[in-house]
Amino acid sequence: WLFAIGLTLSTSGFILLGGLGQRYATIAFGALLIAIYTMLGTSLYEHWYQQPMYLLAGAVWYNVLTLIGHLLFPVRPLQDNLARCYEQLARYLELKSR
Repeated sequence: WLFAIGLTLSTSGFILLGGLGQRYATIAFGALLIAIYTMLGTSLYEHWYQQPMYLLAGAVWYNVLTLIGHLLFPVRPLQDNLARCYEQLARYLELKSR
């Protein structure tokens, strides 16, 4: 029962956290996904803590790679957003010229 109460409270908290913005929603979704995978895979490993540690190590590895990408290409997200903006502006001007 204690696990069910904890899962219900954490799920509610993560859903409310997702209401703060897209970044928090992504973090909340990832946390819920890791919780579900951990819950479903407890019998697959010899020790109960192995799978959560592997999932956590994978998440840390992904964050390290993302951080390296941001350090090597700091303006890449800005360039992507600017390119998307110009594409939408071109589409708007093309439709307006008809």
